[in-house]
Amino acid sequence: MALFPGYSWYEDLSISYNPVANEFAVAAAFALSLCALCAIQWVRESHLRRDVADLHRTVYLKLEMIQNLESQLKQAKEEITRLDNIRIELNGVIKTNNLETAFVCTNVDSAPRDIGVELFDETGALRNSVHAGNGAFLDVAPGQTKTVDTSARRHVL
Repeated sequence: MALFPGYSWYEDLSISYNPVANEFAVAAAFALSLCALCAIQWVRESHLRRDVADLHRTVYLKLEMIQNLESQLKQAKEEITRLDNIRIELNGVIKTNNLETAFVCTNVDSAPRDIGVELFDETGALRNSVHAGNGAFLDVAPGQTKTVDTSARRHVL
């Protein structure tokens, strides 16, 4: 006895072979697989393009950082040169018996400069005045050296 009248299950098992329908199914499956492959490649390419853009951004930031560091290095070299010139000038300060001090100053600039030394005592009071001409040399030529000392003599030229 059948559960559904007029329907037999063995009729569903009889598959008829239609060559056109099977070729269409194969072509459709091939087309869908190509579409899937294109979609996978598109996603892969978008990820690669994003990675390349990130690398370009990283290279740009690194180049900018290198330029900044080179600029800072140049400034540091200039400051070192300036401080070295000051050190050389201060090496000219000579102490004798802790009573006298001689300041030897050389104009290392390319233009004439004024050179002056003001001295203060232990209380911080000014002991001489450059504005009054005591301890000052005006328009010292480039490469010229002047000496100011704290002895009884005012200037040693």
